[in-house]
Amino acid sequence: MRTLICFSLLLLAGCSSMQTSLTRSGSISGKIAYPSETTPDMRICAVQDGGSLHTCTQAKAGDTQYRIDHLPPADYLVVAQLHEGDMRVGGHTYQVQCIRAPCPSHLKRVTVAPGAALAGIDINDFYAAMDDFPDLPVDEK
Repeated sequence: MRTLICFSLLLLAGCSSMQTSLTRSGSISGKIAYPSETTPDMRICAVQDGGSLHTCTQAKAGDTQYRIDHLPPADYLVVAQLHEGDMRVGGHTYQVQCIRAPCPSHLKRVTVAPGAALAGIDINDFYAAMDDFPDLPVDEK
């Protein structure tokens, strides 16, 4: 009987921590503001700023929105990788004020708190290449 009670308590403890970890994950969503009539296929990743966590989603041609779920709490950079066309990378960026145009954009850090659902994290700039964008993880196809 004592063994059964101990086993039951361990099982309940494991289940409750599993549920907590699932409900504590967050999400990021936003628009894909590709500068053309239609968006091409692209992979959009939330890459942990200064860490090894990453989660990606695949956007199909014509998609204007994206969503990345199951993100552990952390600071992320949101980057897109395109497979065709002149522009090959995109990101959630902010404009920097400068004296002479063109003024550079920088990736904007997004903080995902436990259970947070962040909206309006738009992929708003696209480039042929950006040296200061993080390398994306290998495609998990």
